[in-house]
Amino acid sequence: MENEKVNSIEINEEINEEMIENEVIDDMETEQEKVSQYSENELIYQYPVDEMLASYEDYFKQEYRKNKKVLRNLMFMCLGFLACFTLYYVPALSRFSTLFLICSIIILVITSMFAKAITNKKSLHFLSINADEKRVILTYYSQAKNYKREYIIPYNRVLSCRFVNKDFTKIQFVLKNTKCNYYNMNDEIEKTDSTAFMVFNLNPLSYEQGYFMYVADKFFDIKGYQLTDKIIKKYGNADEYFEYLQEGSGEE
Repeated sequence: MENEKVNSIEINEEINEEMIENEVIDDMETEQEKVSQYSENELIYQYPVDEMLASYEDYFKQEYRKNKKVLRNLMFMCLGFLACFTLYYVPALSRFSTLFLICSIIILVITSMFAKAITNKKSLHFLSINADEKRVILTYYSQAKNYKREYIIPYNRVLSCRFVNKDFTKIQFVLKNTKCNYYNMNDEIEKTDSTAFMVFNLNPLSYEQGYFMYVADKFFDIKGYQLTDKIIKKYGNADEYFEYLQEGSGEE
């Protein structure tokens, strides 16, 4: 009888342990399902996808280096012009004055051509967007020293947002002390600052523009903007707009 009681107790303990273990496993699976569902629904808008972002960043770095090289050459040419122009007025070198004058004119013409080419060159900029239901991370790329600026914007910190022009290619934010990370060319954070005002240039007919025209106003107000019949006539509704972008990029 005692052996039977012991066996019975051991069996009950094993059953209880198994039940507890199954409950723990069920709880873990439930939590994993929740995390999985959250991860799947975390981003409501992402542009570009991670696979494309690296190529965009490499392109901006290359363009920055090209511009830096051109500006350095311009600086040397300006110094050469000043040197020739100064030597033209030196009495001891008067017999070479004509040569210095001709060199000054040639350098000045070449410098003005380079300067005009840089001025007329379209400014390169690009906005990466990662948005969920609580905040949006906007990463702005340009040809500046800090080619990459990352703004982390909770929706409840947006005090004001509006399009600056009629083409919807420039947008302005007024924020409540929002964090901004400045990256150098090595993709290292050079400094972190808080900002209250920013303006972004948006590429026309792009996923950047599409986010602010069709998605963003569901999470924060864009002052003075409504999807009117006039806008729909020009750009289409959300489905038509993004379908046009997909066809243009060759996406399925």
